[in-house]
Amino acid sequence: MIERTEDVAFLKGIAAHPAIWPWMSEEGMSPVEYGPLIHPMVHYLRFGDRGFFAFRMMNCVMYDSHVAMLPHTRADEAAKAAIQWMWRNTPAEKLVAYLPMDNRHAIRFAKRAGYREEGRLSAAFRGRGALLDLIVLGVSKCQTLQGV
Repeated sequence: MIERTEDVAFLKGIAAHPAIWPWMSEEGMSPVEYGPLIHPMVHYLRFGDRGFFAFRMMNCVMYDSHVAMLPHTRADEAAKAAIQWMWRNTPAEKLVAYLPMDNRHAIRFAKRAGYREEGRLSAAFRGRGALLDLIVLGVSKCQTLQGV
């Protein structure tokens, strides 16, 4: 169900999809400019042909989380499996996501996967013609393993 990948064509194809790109990119960016960072500190976890999860190491315990799923993909269980993969296969103890405040679908998805709102960064993202706040969500290894 979840497998690590470095398939640049697959990653780029999902990210550049017309239903995904507007939500994934900052205003003014072109999908042509997007290139996934293939690096040992970035883990791309493929969910079949439907999309991927990306986790980028920020420091020795924290990874930045991203999700790109094709429309009409039910990925709640895959998201939970991706989190468990990170706990088992990396030194990660904390996963965080920074989501524009108007991306309600992504915020709800992250919460269903186990992330909790932890803060807000004011006017930190340019999207759809305005500066938007970023909602900071996180999930901790100790909370997940304890079922909290």
